[in-house]
Amino acid sequence: MRKKLSTKRGRLPGEYSRADIRLLEYLTWISTKHRIDSGKFFEKLVDAWKHQESRCKDLTIKCRKGANYNNVFLITNSSKVIAQFPIPERILTKTSLHKEFIQESPVY
Repeated sequence: MRKKLSTKRGRLPGEYSRADIRLLEYLTWISTKHRIDSGKFFEKLVDAWKHQESRCKDLTIKCRKGANYNNVFLITNSSKVIAQFPIPERILTKTSLHKEFIQESPVY
């Protein structure tokens, strides 16, 4: 019989929510799809957060300050939109979070 994870809504028994984990999985998927090291990709997101824009290989990352401590990131390749999504500041300030996620994830 398989061990059940929590069936409750909200945060898992750790520090991060399911939404945070899904976001990190999505960031890892984007970096893998564009053949970019996921650690460097996350660093460039933080750089864009600090300076409003950064580049990572062929991708341009723009950060727009949002409400409620969320920052909206727009990722483009030339003029083609790749993705647009919010990232909470609590994730951007934890630089070791992405490294921990990559080490613990069996998929990536």
